[in-house]
Amino acid sequence: MVGTADRFSRREVLAEASAWVAQLETGDMTSADLAALREWMGRSPVHQAELTALARLSSDLGDLSFSMDAVEASLSKRSRAFSHRSPVLRMAAGGLAALTLLAVSVIFFAGRGVEPIYVAEYATVVGETRLVTLPDGSTITLNTDTEISVSYRPTARDITLASGEALFDVVRDPARPFAVATEDAVSVALGTKFVVRRTGAETLLSVVDGVVAFRRADEARAAPGGLDAIDRAADLVLRVGETVRSTDVFAEEPTERETIADIGSDVIARQLSWTEGLFEFSETPLQEVVAELERHNAIRITIADDELKSLRMGGIFRTSDVDLVLEAFEGLGIEVERQSDTEVVLRPKSEAEQNG
Repeated sequence: MVGTADRFSRREVLAEASAWVAQLETGDMTSADLAALREWMGRSPVHQAELTALARLSSDLGDLSFSMDAVEASLSKRSRAFSHRSPVLRMAAGGLAALTLLAVSVIFFAGRGVEPIYVAEYATVVGETRLVTLPDGSTITLNTDTEISVSYRPTARDITLASGEALFDVVRDPARPFAVATEDAVSVALGTKFVVRRTGAETLLSVVDGVVAFRRADEARAAPGGLDAIDRAADLVLRVGETVRSTDVFAEEPTERETIADIGSDVIARQLSWTEGLFEFSETPLQEVVAELERHNAIRITIADDELKSLRMGGIFRTSDVDLVLEAFEGLGIEVERQSDTEVVLRPKSEAEQNG
């Protein structure tokens, strides 16, 4: 797996390359700019590779090999023609340099009248949630410790959920299905609202609104239509209030009704309380409560007694208010041993402690 430092270094290079492509698109490069570009390209073969890869996505720059002689010769011609280009293309060129710290978002225009290609990466750290709006108006809400990548093409909208959980609110576009892929499963929708969660080797899909098709990832990638093709005869199709786990679907002999659970819209809404910065538990086993606490906070909680794991509790808490949840544990007859700021052990209280 690529480390965090390597991933962010890659994003920095991509950001710089995007800015150079944007400036090259304008055709407005001074001799000082060309010298700076020459120096940047000479720092590393990676710089030249990224710049060339991005330029190939533009019909205007795709003919450049990015030797500096070719760049300078082409720019002298392009600078004369640029004043006649449409305002839309000028704005697109400038917009390529718009980047954020945890997300690298780049829009490339393949030529006049062609829909943009949009590539982006977004991530959250432990305890953070984030709302992302995509070019078509669809939104993604990332839960804690989540990483996704986005690839929009004229005929497809593909998302890869590498880890974590995200809520997708998709604008309907029959010509471009919206596919969310994890390592083992793909969820495909035209216009709907659903949540996908990746936990270990399992993918969980829950449908908030509309209809979503669910399929095995390796089969989807091998299909003629790729990730985005919907085969209603072969795919599992989920509707509002239904949820499914990939580990159930991909069992040796699953049936649709055995694998799809109708848990109801109210339960799914409660499961999505994290979008409001809240935990909402209702008859939830202690083991699941602890898992959510650990997922949203830099804390490790050990349940030292197996019988406690199935103890059920309810309540509404802020995701960051660990102390309040621990106090609620104590009210349930649980001894909370704080070994450090980030280490907690849970044990049953003795009868004397409960009566005292």
